[in-house]
Amino acid sequence: MVVLTKNIDSYTIYYYQGKDYEAEILCYFANKNVGAIRFFNDHGAIPKPSVASSGGGFVYLNFPIQRFGDIVSILRHNKPLSIQVDDQNWGILRLFEVPLT
Repeated sequence: MVVLTKNIDSYTIYYYQGKDYEAEILCYFANKNVGAIRFFNDHGAIPKPSVASSGGGFVYLNFPIQRFGDIVSILRHNKPLSIQVDDQNWGILRLFEVPLT
């Protein structure tokens, strides 16, 4: 069961040096920051997805850095999208129903 869903209509990509994660995509809806997708190197454990309790819930999804290209491609080529966290600690980047052509 989905605990929290945040729709996305824009995003900003960051690549980092010296942080615990290598890249981050900040997700926005109606010019409000609603979540982040973080990408970790493969040398350590990847945190479970989470929801920050402040500000109406801020969704954090976490993936290995190898998934960065796949996720950026989904963001660039598909709309509408949402990020979700469910009660089993699954993080979900959801593409809404799209008609087949």
